[in-house]
Amino acid sequence: MKRKAVDMKETPIAKRQREQIPEYCDVQPRKDDSGVALWPASPSAIEDAQTFLKECATSQQKILIVPDKDADGLDAGVIVHRTLTALGADASSIDVHLVGKGNSIHDEQERDAMNRKNPKYIIVVDQGSRRAPPVVDNPDVKSLIIDHHLSDEFPRDALVVSACHYPPVATSSLLTYEICKSLHPEVSISSRRTARFDVQSAWEALLAAKSPKDVLTNHRLLSARAEINEEVERQTHTAPKFSKD
Repeated sequence: MKRKAVDMKETPIAKRQREQIPEYCDVQPRKDDSGVALWPASPSAIEDAQTFLKECATSQQKILIVPDKDADGLDAGVIVHRTLTALGADASSIDVHLVGKGNSIHDEQERDAMNRKNPKYIIVVDQGSRRAPPVVDNPDVKSLIIDHHLSDEFPRDALVVSACHYPPVATSSLLTYEICKSLHPEVSISSRRTARFDVQSAWEALLAAKSPKDVLTNHRLLSARAEINEEVERQTHTAPKFSKD
């Protein structure tokens, strides 16, 4: 027996509904039993981080800041630096470690490099995280990790404040600002990647800036911007390449 042909016009196929994802600013933060928003991270974790920073500033011991090399990480690192000096830390006691291109803080060469700077305190910002040994192999060194990347595992013995489970998820620099803003009124500035991977210049420009204008008129950053524009212009005239798969 022949099957009866189905008239597709009479039996429309139901369209699959696309999942509606709310805009970032429309995401509602979690709230505690009193209705107070739990944002940008656990209140107890923020309080612990504030205590850690105040201890760093008053200890007069060596402090090492380890920011990620992008705009978010560098901004967060500068906020930490300015907060520490505003709280009384001597700028000469604060050092920065910029992780090498293609490396992570968990690589042995980076852990050794950080340890050789003899810090008493290490503040890691925006580096992402995973289960790992302590940030450095020295039980006397205290470590704070400020981050927003999704992870429930972190280096052993580190104090952690993470925004990843507190929507809308803050950037690391915003999280850092929220931690530091009540500690001292002197806080707040951005960087871009270039082919030269000149993170040091971006860090120094942000650290020296007193206002956004200082960043906009910095000679090295203006040079980097011209370099980026030149590379973008060159790439717009390059034919795309496709892999076999």
